[in-house]
Order: sequence, then structure tokens, then C-alpha cells
Amino acid sequence: MISVIVPIYNAENTVENCICSILHQTYEDFELILIDDGSSDASGEICDRYQRDDRRVKCLHIDNGGVSNARNTGLEHSAGEYIAFVDADDTIEPQYLATLLQMLSFPDADLSVMAECHNEKFRKRISSEAREGYVFLDRRSALMSVFTSAHFAGHPWGKMFRRDLIGELRFDAGLHYCEDLLFVVLYLLRCRKACYTETNLYNYVVYGESASQGRMSESKLSACRVIRKIKEVLPEEYHDLEPYIDYDAMQLIMSMVSMVAKSPEDTWDEYLTALMDLFRSVPFRSVYKLSDARTKSKMLLLKINPKILLKILQRKYR
Repeated sequence: MISVIVPIYNAENTVENCICSILHQTYEDFELILIDDGSSDASGEICDRYQRDDRRVKCLHIDNGGVSNARNTGLEHSAGEYIAFVDADDTIEPQYLATLLQMLSFPDADLSVMAECHNEKFRKRISSEAREGYVFLDRRSALMSVFTSAHFAGHPWGKMFRRDLIGELRFDAGLHYCEDLLFVVLYLLRCRKACYTETNLYNYVVYGESASQGRMSESKLSACRVIRKIKEVLPEEYHDLEPYIDYDAMQLIMSMVSMVAKSPEDTWDEYLTALMDLFRSVPFRSVYKLSDARTKSKMLLLKINPKILLKILQRKYR
């Protein structure tokens, strides 16, 4: 059986489409666990209605504690041999669960992944094996893909996990941005291989401003700790991957710099202090060589005068 976990917070406009797409899967042996994370809108009522109408649906109402806490609650109450996460504003195609499960039928596949991104520059550096229409990445290659977005990134959606490998592993509820990246990295360190398909049956939808597109906040600075934690937990035999972790860190820094530019100017200094500490900890030359032209120009401006970069970005977002 598959346990599909959906964290929900004030998603009354999208959650019904999400639930319907899951309930209309061609593979029917699953439980749908809806975690109402203290919603103040009608999300909880919608979830309760589906629980009454379909025996596969379980709805849990908890105090608002963030998406990581909600996902952890789902894991604690799940019974499936396999775990899939879906966000409440997204939908999945009818063959989604069946396809991911089929990929895990290979004896050495511990993670199945849908197409999410395509970075050809880094794909060429990653060793892979083609088998029966799928691509297999060993642990090292899968980690490198997560750090570079070569085939897929570090989101829990678009993937299926084995419960026995998750074990006691949980999302760090003390982190509020990129906490899912840490979870996926820790899971990959337990895997033999990831099975990847170019098919994309997960519909990622952005309504308004997503966490990666909105303004900066104090909680998002916890992403700085994510990079440090990943380096701490990475076994010594994978330390050659650190340049790619640093590359990922630079992408994260640039994303947060853009969010700072959208924020009130009187908050810039506070956020820049933390971001520049992380920026200075990243080996500039090695990351500069790996980056594209746009990122290189931003890196140079950030190094020379962060406020100029923020002013340029501010005008862009007006």
C-alpha cells in the first residue's frame, strides 16, 4: 500500500482539485492522509467531507506548526509500505502513483523520481545507467543531481520513498526554508539507486507568491543552516561533492537576495548580514566556474556592493 501525505494550510481554493486528482488514480491501493495544519479557512471542512465520503481518506486536524511538522504527523499516522508527498496546491495525473510504484519494483531502486528539471551542463558530469526505459543513478550521482538540479531537485513531491528506509528519519521542524532538501539528502544517503523517468505526471502549480518567490522573512534565514547541516552529515567519501553543495548554496543565496530586494528597504541590512556570512563561507572561485553568466554577474555585484545589486533587482520587481 502507498501512503499519500498532503500538508494543508489555508488552501480552500486548491485543495479540492488536489484531493480529486489523488482519488482518481489508476492504482487504487493507497491511503490519503490529509493534514489540516491549523487552517483558518474552509480547508478543514473540505477535508472532513472527503473523509466521510471515501474510506481511503484520513483527515487529521493539528495546531499550526509548519509544513515539516505536518509532514511528520502524516508519517507517524501512515501505514503504507511506500510514501508519497503531494502539496495542497498541486495535482497529479491518473498514472502518477502506478508509475512511481512500478519504478520501485526494480530490486536496487530505493527512490523513484519524476522529471522536474533539466540542467544539461551537469547531466553530462553524472554517471547513469539506462534500463527498460528508465534512468538509474547511484547514490553519488543522485546526490549530485539534487545539488545541481541536473535531473531532479531536493523537493519531496514528484518522488516515492520506501518506508523501511525512511525509518526514524523526519523533516526538521526547526528549519523553515529548504528543510525538504535536507530530508531528501539524508534519505539518499540510505539509498542504493534512484530510478528516474523523463515523464512528468506531477503538476506543480504556483498561486500568487510561493515561498521561493515572495518577500524575505526571518524564518527563511534558516536555509543557511541547511547547507551547513548537509556538509556536516555528508560522509567523508562524498566530500568531493562539496563544490556542488556550494553551487547549490549560491543558488539559494541568489534566491534569497531576490526576496530581500522585494522586501522593505529598512530590513535590508538585517537580512544582508546573515546572507553575506553564508556568501563569504562559499568558495567564490570554484562556484564562479560552475555558474552561468547571469549568476556570475550577480556574484560579482554581491561581492563588490550588495546594495547596488539589491537596487537593480528592486527596479526589476517593481
